[in-house]
Amino acid sequence: MLQRHGLADGIARRAKPGQTAKVRLKQRNKTINRTRARVEHVFAALRQQGGKCVRAMTLARNALAITLQCVAYNARRLAWLVKSAGASAQPA
Repeated sequence: MLQRHGLADGIARRAKPGQTAKVRLKQRNKTINRTRARVEHVFAALRQQGGKCVRAMTLARNALAITLQCVAYNARRLAWLVKSAGASAQPA
């Protein structure tokens, strides 16, 4: 189904029951998980801020609420990046 839609297979695999994962399988999963972890951290942080639960009655207000959550996440992430870049730029 993925090939029909022109997508690459990015699904992590498990070893067969009773067997240990081969080196090639571990390397494949490591490559996939590197990308997956970066994406899932964003969704985890948004969930900690209140999730995707919105309480407004209109679509426009709900869209605004989610947009403001994303802005708050990006501002918090920017502050962390600036702080960590400043700490690594200082001489020891």
